[in-house]
Amino acid sequence: MMERVGIVRRVSGGEVFIECSQTAGCGHCADPGGCGGGGSDRALLLRARNSCDARVGERLVVCMPDGMALAAAFSCYMLPLLAGLLAALGVLPFVSDDLRDVAAAIAFCGGAVLGFLAARRIGRRLGGTHTLTLRRACATDR
Repeated sequence: MMERVGIVRRVSGGEVFIECSQTAGCGHCADPGGCGGGGSDRALLLRARNSCDARVGERLVVCMPDGMALAAAFSCYMLPLLAGLLAALGVLPFVSDDLRDVAAAIAFCGGAVLGFLAARRIGRRLGGTHTLTLRRACATDR
C-alpha cells in the first residue's frame, strides 16, 4: 500500500481534494545520473471520497493500493500506443504504396487519440474516487 500525507484544500459534497507534495521514492532524482522523475516541488492534487469527514486544513494520509499506479500508467501510455499501432497496421492493406506512410501516420494519430479517450473513460469508470482510502494523520506520519 502506497501512502502519502496531504492537506485538505477543498471539500465539495462527498468528495475531498487533498494536496500532497510530489516527492521521489529514493530522494536522488535531481542528482547527476538520477531519474529526474520527482525533482520538482510541484504539488499533487488528489480527489477522494470523504470517508473520514475531513475538513479544510486537516492533515490526512492517502492510501493507494499497490497496483493502482502501475495500472494507471499502463492505461495512459500503453493503451494509446497500442491503439495507434493497430490503426496504422490496419490501414496499410487498404492504401496504395504511394500513400502508405501518410496513411499510416494519420491512422496512428487517430488510433492514439481514440486509445487515450478509451483509457480516460475506463479510468473514470473503474477508478473514480473509490480506490483511494483516507485516514487522519498522526504525529509520526510525514
